Amino acid sequence: MDQIILECGRWIFEKTKWLYVVDNGKGCRVLEGNSETNFHDFVPMVYEDYGLDNRLFEVLLSYKISNKKNYQQIHHQLLLVIIDNFKLFWGI
Repeated sequence: MDQIILECGRWIFEKTKWLYVVDNGKGCRVLEGNSETNFHDFVPMVYEDYGLDNRLFEVLLSYKISNKKNYQQIHHQLLLVIIDNFKLFWGI
């Protein structure tokens, strides 16, 4: 099993860039999965680990592209990436 670290928070657009504000009250969680785990398996784990009611909250998975040198040319265009229906890639 591989582990993925989750942070609860929200994205805000301030001036010219996206900023991620962590919800310090909810903190981080570590979920486990493997190459067979897909998006539809993963989302219920998020609800369970954070103790969220899926009738009241919508889980939105996202990440920000790295500022590494090879991403500098697209960085201004792809700041916030929403994770949708896909198979998770483990061990990358």
